[in-house]
Amino acid sequence: MVLRYPVGNPSIITCNPMKHIRKLIPGAILFLIWIPPLILTAQFSDAPGSARSPIITIGLSGDTMLARKVEEAISFRSYRYPWGDILPVIRATDINFFNLATTLTLSNEAAAKVLNFKVQPDRVKTLQEARIQVCSLANDHILDYSQSGLRDTIATLDAARIRHAGAGHDIAQAARPLKINQNGIRLGFVSISINDPEWSAGPTQGGTFHVSVDEPFALFDQLSMLDLDNDLLIVSVHWGSPMREMPEESVVTFAHSLVEAGADIIHGHGARLFQGVEIYQDRMILYDTGSIIDDFEASPTLRNDLCFFVRAQVDRKGLRRVEFVPVYKSKQQVNRAQGDAFRMGVRNLLKRSEPFKTQFLVEPDQLVLAPDAFGRWDI
Repeated sequence: MVLRYPVGNPSIITCNPMKHIRKLIPGAILFLIWIPPLILTAQFSDAPGSARSPIITIGLSGDTMLARKVEEAISFRSYRYPWGDILPVIRATDINFFNLATTLTLSNEAAAKVLNFKVQPDRVKTLQEARIQVCSLANDHILDYSQSGLRDTIATLDAARIRHAGAGHDIAQAARPLKINQNGIRLGFVSISINDPEWSAGPTQGGTFHVSVDEPFALFDQLSMLDLDNDLLIVSVHWGSPMREMPEESVVTFAHSLVEAGADIIHGHGARLFQGVEIYQDRMILYDTGSIIDDFEASPTLRNDLCFFVRAQVDRKGLRRVEFVPVYKSKQQVNRAQGDAFRMGVRNLLKRSEPFKTQFLVEPDQLVLAPDAFGRWDI
């Protein structure tokens, strides 16, 4: 067969079509091979866990008190001894944020107070064993050994490359937020205390980032700006009174205000007990994360020997899944709660969260926030 067709001039070209079809076959095959991957990439590039939507796990817990009998156990056992069998769980996260309730110092300038906690600076290795990358210092122990203890603690953490917030050599450093980019997710950390105003940092004096609940407006402005610059904003607050099962009404009101100002997670501490959890405006309030390591005597009624390690899975849009791993403290060591300790820890958290109507799913070894508790969260 011979085809005749016009091209750019009145001349007539005679061609053999099979000759040109054979030339097109290799290109057609390559085209068909390339098309499916392109379609799959376009369809799934924004799927959770892809390069465009990373997911990380943040570990959260409360007071980490390494002094007294705990330090003795470290001396006789090892730096990792206090973490027991929970250590692999803590180390499996992407980033951990705890409240450091101990000074790392050799200072003897003890403040005039009932409980003064300090450990030798090398005990920072216990924090490193658990991969604790961020510490809150806005608490009632950072000045246990005066300004020298504060300076030593900051220097020790800096040398160990453990970042910190909430206390500093002056108010500028104490109030400075942390900004961390973890696997492409922008995290902001702010640490404050509403207790112990006499320990507040000043223009030339070290101390904590103290915020008055009567005049918190500068803080709220700061949080609003940080909320714009970060995918997730965590606010750690030292508040309330020791050994209380439920937060005071003033604490609940202030927590709501922090969420309204931009906080995604409230990380509370001060009660030494793990209090209830509230979902407010689709954000999570941990009213008190308790004490995960200490040598305090256990109350048979309040059960301060029971606590939780919290694992929050987040992406750029916020929280996706939150797990609560029950732990039990004994002989200056924390381990995963088993048997009666597990059941009592679960009952306590359910009871203390009931006033906030927070729902959980009980799994064999942990609790998980129920899917219908979320709202904008995508579990």
